[in-house]
Amino acid sequence: MQKEGGRTTKEAMQQLQLQLAESERRISSYVRKCNKIKADYHNLIGITAELVDSLEATVSGKMISPEYLQSVCVRLFSSQMRQSGVQSTDFMRPGTGYYSMSPYDDGYASSMLRASIAPQKPKEVPMLPSLDYEKLRKDLVDGSDRLRCLLLQALRWRLTRSLPGEQRDTVLQAYISNDLLERYSTKKRTVLHLMKSANEVVRQYMARLINAFASLAEGRIYLSQIPILLKLLTETLRKEDKDSPTRENVLVALQKLSLRRSQQTAMIADDLIGWLVDELQDWDCLSDYILEYSAALLMNLCLRTKGKRKCAENAKHVLKVLTDLLGHENHEIRPYVNGALYSILCIPSVRQEAKEM
Repeated sequence: MQKEGGRTTKEAMQQLQLQLAESERRISSYVRKCNKIKADYHNLIGITAELVDSLEATVSGKMISPEYLQSVCVRLFSSQMRQSGVQSTDFMRPGTGYYSMSPYDDGYASSMLRASIAPQKPKEVPMLPSLDYEKLRKDLVDGSDRLRCLLLQALRWRLTRSLPGEQRDTVLQAYISNDLLERYSTKKRTVLHLMKSANEVVRQYMARLINAFASLAEGRIYLSQIPILLKLLTETLRKEDKDSPTRENVLVALQKLSLRRSQQTAMIADDLIGWLVDELQDWDCLSDYILEYSAALLMNLCLRTKGKRKCAENAKHVLKVLTDLLGHENHEIRPYVNGALYSILCIPSVRQEAKEM
């Protein structure tokens, strides 16, 4: 008979059958326990509702101890009161009567309990009206700076303020299917060229819209298909002032885009690693927000073999900057710094440089 790891095939099959039977027994036990909990829960809710009905009926007839009614209500409705903002009423205080408790009048309490186990109806999500994308693109390219800003803001809000799920997916798909950012255009002036606008607010709002696209997986796929995008973003990154909101949004968008391999390759080829290391060297001038995204972007690029080799070209400088960052008071950046160090230390020349430091 064929052997398998020192045991016969028959013995191995028997062992697997025993394990399967044990797993099925446990699953059956868990299912029974779950069903019992559900049944107990519904029974408890039903009994509690009846009890509250009886208590409320005594308001117009037989009285019961105020202390008892208060204790029952506190136990039953403490969480509901917090959610609805209803204040607890002290029945023992002078001037406080049963009829001052409007939440407990006319079957309110029992209705609230029964409603808690009623099946929830799915909310209808309204679809937003469609847009004239041809006119939108024309106004963005040829309109005044004020009009451009208003349109860019409205387009971003339409995406970011939509309800997560079907509504947001529909908005994003409409942007993509109507090619809002003109990914296939060969024109000299496109919507994306607003990144080169002389108006700082226009550049900022354009960067915010790109960042909104980059926040969603389908949006990143769309952006990665625009040949000129990375060049525009990296040029803006190098030209804008350190405290510019435009620069901040571009950096964050690049970090999100760096989740895609093709974009990583392009960023490494554009020597974005060298730029990031130089920026991180002067970390006193960076906000915590920018510091975190810069470190995260650098780590993503260092995970690639090409990125590691790029770091090895100036290993001493890169190691100095990263080790200095380990002592930064912002602990949120440490996983990114450690990740970058771990990656580049795989290169023998970098390890040797680290030993000599």
